[in-house]
Amino acid sequence: MKNTELSPTASRVRYVIDGNLSGEITSFTPHYIENLTAGEHQLQLTLLDANNAPVAGMFNDTTRTITIAPDCKAVAPVTPPAATSGGTPPVNAPLVTTPTPGGPVTPPSAAPSEAPAAAPAK
Repeated sequence: MKNTELSPTASRVRYVIDGNLSGEITSFTPHYIENLTAGEHQLQLTLLDANNAPVAGMFNDTTRTITIAPDCKAVAPVTPPAATSGGTPPVNAPLVTTPTPGGPVTPPSAAPSEAPAAAPAK
């Protein structure tokens, strides 16, 4: 299956992080993994067809080890989205998110103040 379409009703990519956090990616957009603790983590990606079955092929199911440096700091505080069943995930739980259309989030402490502009002199 080459050049597939990703959508909730077509092909999807299932991700599994450290064997216990999982979900699906349904669009060809960047995704971020946030709030991972320092150290090694396993990331598995599997291409699924429209029937939720893994697609055959040597590159359609892969696992990689990633390492988060101890001094890696979050760019901005994360507000966990509501879970689809069972409430909200714990604060600082790993999340897979898509970027906002406006670009990276600026932490409130680094954001410029929004003081009203002075009226022009007459």
